[in-house]
Amino acid sequence: MDFKDKIVLVTGGANGIGRALCEQFANAGAKVAVVDLEGDVAIALAAPLGGIGLAADVGLEADIQSVVLETESRLGPIDIFVSNAGVSFSDGPGWMAASARRPMKPGRLAGMSMLWRMFSRLVRLCRV
Repeated sequence: MDFKDKIVLVTGGANGIGRALCEQFANAGAKVAVVDLEGDVAIALAAPLGGIGLAADVGLEADIQSVVLETESRLGPIDIFVSNAGVSFSDGPGWMAASARRPMKPGRLAGMSMLWRMFSRLVRLCRV
């Protein structure tokens, strides 16, 4: 697959698998938008890759809309949207719902349906 000059947005892109994806897309010639809850880390990673770093909480629809608009205004239309960020929970020792950063709203983990609804225009399988 040829990623040269493709515009790629990766959520959860500042660390781990997301970081590796951003680096590989950039190495393949793509222009990458690194999106992460840790905005400062995303910006630091994006700079040497020639991309942009943006802060967002993927659980907030307004944040997703904002990073898509910002990416498209700075880099161009998005060709590939990688929904890498996620939320996980555990009922293991020492974890309680009360220890969560903020209460979860019903349906918050239905991120894929939200993204599909918002970004169906981004599904451009023929262009990839």
